[in-house]
Amino acid sequence: MESNFDDKDGNDQQLNSIEPVITRMEAMPASVRSARGRLVEVEVADEMLLLINELIQEASDIEPQPVLPGFTVPRIRGQTGRPFFQITQEQLIFLLSFNFTIKQITEILGVSRSTVKLRLRQYNLSLRGLYAQLSDEALDNLVLGIVSGNDELGPEAVRAQLVGEGIIVQRRCQAKSYPH
Repeated sequence: MESNFDDKDGNDQQLNSIEPVITRMEAMPASVRSARGRLVEVEVADEMLLLINELIQEASDIEPQPVLPGFTVPRIRGQTGRPFFQITQEQLIFLLSFNFTIKQITEILGVSRSTVKLRLRQYNLSLRGLYAQLSDEALDNLVLGIVSGNDELGPEAVRAQLVGEGIIVQRRCQAKSYPH
């Protein structure tokens, strides 16, 4: 929910509303309480509830800020041809370190898929290098260990648990290991 206001120059700007975030956070305690003792240890759930309430209070105190235009990658104009998007190796390493997919990186940087792939090749970076070298059997055992005793965990929750343990695997490999 965004609202408009006129700044001192009479320009119409949008305000970033925190209300949808607060609404989502207010729904979180019910989920935590339902998972308390089943999916989440009681002490951890209680701590989460306290933190959520603190976040709701802090979010309620936030003043709306003008919405700024999204991030765009700077372009470098050369002598001939199309302008060159300036995407640094550090930017790509940073985004890859947070396990963003190529599609997500393109959306963040506002460039095409082929531009991201080209820069990855130029900087000799690869998504493959981030994946854990596990046999199918080892991955099966890890997934079964996570899912055992908790039939409510879906594939994305299992993937998040693996990433939390520092194990990054391709979605299709994990899907083969996920018990159906």
